Amino acid sequence: MKRLLFLFHICLFSLSLFSESGSSDPFRVAAVGDSITWGFGLEKRYENSWPAVVESLSGGRFETGNFGRNGATLTDLGDRPYKDTAQYSRALEFNADVVVIALGTNDTKIGNRIFLDSFKEDYLELIGAFRQENEPRDIYLCLPPPVFHNRWGMEGSLLDKCLIPLIREIAEESGCQVIDLHYPLLDHQEYFADGVHPDGRGARMIGELIFKQIMN
Repeated sequence: MKRLLFLFHICLFSLSLFSESGSSDPFRVAAVGDSITWGFGLEKRYENSWPAVVESLSGGRFETGNFGRNGATLTDLGDRPYKDTAQYSRALEFNADVVVIALGTNDTKIGNRIFLDSFKEDYLELIGAFRQENEPRDIYLCLPPPVFHNRWGMEGSLLDKCLIPLIREIAEESGCQVIDLHYPLLDHQEYFADGVHPDGRGARMIGELIFKQIMN
């Protein structure tokens, strides 16, 4: 019964999209993020990364561009700023209907956390760039998945105490919506073999959470 209702909502959502756009072209979703978005460590990442899961769940109604970049930081002064990557340029050129931003984990690294004072300003600039270039109907800001343990110097407590409240504040100030990828996954440490990157089960759960939020 729940599956039938879910499919019914997909159909209603699709009809709404097509009536608004006047076109049967796929709904374009830009997935902006780091290695978790890219699909680091996943077998067949082109099929199993969360952007691929979102596209699969849509039944072909979505065209999802995976613009994840391994190691990317949100802050412009981090060791690998997302705005300096080719993926950022391609994401802007994608002309997305919806942009999903999933960044912040790498900003908790030891060498990057000193730049967190600029996190809000840099995030607002990123949002503004997509609005200026694409005028997407919605931009979603993801609360990063939990960090359980790792060898890269990331700090999970910084997500809880600093970045998650800050992302919520940025979303409210910018009029974006929030997708919580953090608290639903706290009870699933078994999905994170290296403590940071989700396996196929975790990536699917992330894709499902994002897809359901877009559908609401």
